[in-house]
Amino acid sequence: LSKQNYLFGDHFTLADASVYGQLGMNLVDPEAATALKEIAPVTYQWLERIRNGQFVATEPDSDALLEASPRLDNLLNILMGTYGALMVQNERAYIEASKQGQTRYNEAAFDAGEALYDGKLRGYPFRAVIKTFQIRPWRELKIAWQQLDQDPQSIVKQHLHLTELLDQ
Repeated sequence: LSKQNYLFGDHFTLADASVYGQLGMNLVDPEAATALKEIAPVTYQWLERIRNGQFVATEPDSDALLEASPRLDNLLNILMGTYGALMVQNERAYIEASKQGQTRYNEAAFDAGEALYDGKLRGYPFRAVIKTFQIRPWRELKIAWQQLDQDPQSIVKQHLHLTELLDQ
């Protein structure tokens, strides 16, 4: 982000919105925001710009290609190792619960103490409620991945170490 305005170049993309969704929540916690500002000042400034709606203008006729920079590998792998692993576990729990006749999910299930599952993220145990609103986008992402030709898949695999999660 010190060399380009957004994750994949000079255009705000869904990737920026997704990463902002994951990291932007740290801006409301003063302790987390201070730590982020100290540890990753450029990322902090990028988050602040997006939160404040100060998007960098780009030329509308620009044919600049989206590029995955090796500088993003660590961030993308952290996100995939967290988001991807969570989506796999949530989908598996949903499939199993559905087979057992579970029909209530999300907050309604949580409030009733139903549709809970145990998992691990980055080696830490957690308990969560099955979130059906996450199933469809995860499945769509897996389908899009499977429809990619080998060349684009190879490029992504160079940057993401957990692409096998997309094949599950």
